[in-house]
Order: sequence, then structure tokens, then C-alpha cells
Amino acid sequence: MTRVTEAEVDRLMRADLVIREKMVWRRRSPADRRVRLRLSVANSLGETVLFHMHMPVERPWQYDLALVWRDAPTRRLDVRGSHRNVCDGSNERWVRETHKHKWRDSYRDAWAYTP
Repeated sequence: MTRVTEAEVDRLMRADLVIREKMVWRRRSPADRRVRLRLSVANSLGETVLFHMHMPVERPWQYDLALVWRDAPTRRLDVRGSHRNVCDGSNERWVRETHKHKWRDSYRDAWAYTP
């Protein structure tokens, strides 16, 4: 499997990404407290790309969406989630705030920013 790099992710982002599947929410088990969505994303590169969304049943206002390629979350949106950028030493922090994660060669998906 080819390594994920910022340059390759940028190329993927320009590859006419389209979801054509019907959305179907699922739980891993009846006791699962989250509903999940997993859809294939068609693209002009013919790569296997997935769109994931997770949402707690008790807190539907707090959810996350991710574009996953080569088993890596290359883009992620955390709505009303918490995170701290320890990877770059800035310690920038989000507490129950919306933020995005963008794949960075140095930090993988650990780096976040305010959209």
C-alpha cells in the first residue's frame, strides 16, 4: 500500500469525489450508543475512498465526519468535539467546539484547526 502524503491527499481532493450510495445508519450492536454511516466515495482516480460519520444517540448535535483513504482519515470534521494540538507544541485547544483535522506529513491526522 502506498504511503499517504499531503501531496497525494491534495491530488485526491481534486479527483471529483462523489457519493452515490443511499445513506443507511447502523449500530455495531443493539447496545452500541452510536449510529454510524459508511459510504463509498467514487472518484476519478479509481481509489478506494470511504466517508464515515459517527453520531452518539444521546447527543446528536455532537458528531464527526471523516474521509478515509488508505486506512487514514485524510480529512475530518468534529462538530462540537474536543481536541488539543499537542503534536505541534501549540497546545491550541477546542472544548466542545467545531474543528477540522487535515492530513499533515509531520502530524498525520493529529493536527486540527478552526474552520
